[in-house]
Amino acid sequence: MKYLKFLVWIMFFMITVSCNQKDTTSENGPILPPSPDITNLATCGAFLDAFNQELRHINYCTNAAQCGQVLAKTSCGCTRNKVARMDADSQKFYTIISLAQAKECSLPLISICDCPTANGFACVENQCTWNFNN
Repeated sequence: MKYLKFLVWIMFFMITVSCNQKDTTSENGPILPPSPDITNLATCGAFLDAFNQELRHINYCTNAAQCGQVLAKTSCGCTRNKVARMDADSQKFYTIISLAQAKECSLPLISICDCPTANGFACVENQCTWNFNN
């Protein structure tokens, strides 16, 4: 029985270590950047780091067809709002924003307040974005 518990612990450890690696590919396709732990955010710097990490997590892509979830209220509106993958859960992203605002920490949410025309979405350097017309 002790041997079995030890074997299970070793397997759990190996899975945990392999899941925390920063490789971008596997035999099953791309590995998403990790989502941050937001349980102990105490400083504005920690909120900014968590915001950036979660944004990388939810807008990571390998092709434009994955993109298209407009993250409302992340800019002045329209085609300046940030974009995430269609299958991404944005709840943690908005939680980080709410918690940062409650602590009076500023995050990079407002950009240029124009609305350039875009033809859908693009995946540029593994990040979902707008496919701006040139």
